[in-house]
Amino acid sequence: MLQPVVRIVAVSLLVILPFPAAAITLTVSNTGVDSPTCGPTASPCRSITRAVLNSMPGDRVLVGPGVYSDDLDVDGLFGEAGEEPGAVNIGVAGLTVESTGGAAGTLIRRRGGAPSDGIVITASDVEFGKASKGFTVVTLGNVNSAAISAVASGVEVVGNVIAGPVNFGIGSTANDGLFKDNRIVCSSGAGSAFFLVLGTGSRIDRNTVQGCQSGFLVSGAGNVITRNLAIGNGVGFGLTDFAEFSRNAALANTTTGASLGSSGTPGLIFGNTFAGNGTAFGSNCGLTNNTGGAVTAAGNFWGAATGPGADPADQVCNSFSSTTITSPVATTDSTPKMAAIR
Repeated sequence: MLQPVVRIVAVSLLVILPFPAAAITLTVSNTGVDSPTCGPTASPCRSITRAVLNSMPGDRVLVGPGVYSDDLDVDGLFGEAGEEPGAVNIGVAGLTVESTGGAAGTLIRRRGGAPSDGIVITASDVEFGKASKGFTVVTLGNVNSAAISAVASGVEVVGNVIAGPVNFGIGSTANDGLFKDNRIVCSSGAGSAFFLVLGTGSRIDRNTVQGCQSGFLVSGAGNVITRNLAIGNGVGFGLTDFAEFSRNAALANTTTGASLGSSGTPGLIFGNTFAGNGTAFGSNCGLTNNTGGAVTAAGNFWGAATGPGADPADQVCNSFSSTTITSPVATTDSTPKMAAIR
């Protein structure tokens, strides 16, 4: 006898509970004007920040070509009409922010003030950039900054270019992220950690870091580092606790191609190319094992078909009583092909 009543109550709840609003697309343009109602195609916002503030979870912010900056006219005055109010803070969960012109045509420039980061992602499941729909991010105001900083879980950072004197090109302290098809180029060897991931369960896939003091620094259980290129840095890859390091290339990094830290547990290491590394000290270290234990690094290419050894091959450098198993070795170069960033 109670069953009909339960059904009536359930139907009543369905009637009175509101449905979530459908996701919408908000537009940003160099010809737009910021307001609490901007975002429709007919009245785009001028700043990315204003469009984010006008958005709801699950919406998309579509950014047109041009320059977006905290100092658009480079007059040293910040906070003028249409300018970003410092860092672009993306604090709306599930938001997608992408460009129509790609990284080559869309510049986010941070010149000064505090905080010093360029993009700060503080909400979960945000997508910043996509393949051929990313941004060029430059921060000029403070070298102790991050171009893109993610502090929330499930964030995706894809298809972006970072250049200039910043300490962290992409920095993440959260879990379960995706960092893919980004390119980071340092000026004059600056950048002590140009790709930093400290969370767990993230995927770092098909990124390039060039000319930095350190290329990729990754520490966290479950992180997968695959198909990345570290070229011409000091240390190409600095790795501690990870699940997989595969199909990457460490080329012409002056200190070492990849360094395994003394803490944490290294995971699978296979299918990588180590070539031309260790030139600063004449050590030609393609892989440096600092774990103090035994590591298996089989199936990698060491710059010569014969495996690790003297130039032209790279060698394995063991320290702290570490040992590294390299056999069987790969006999051909497996340097990954990088995606074109447009």
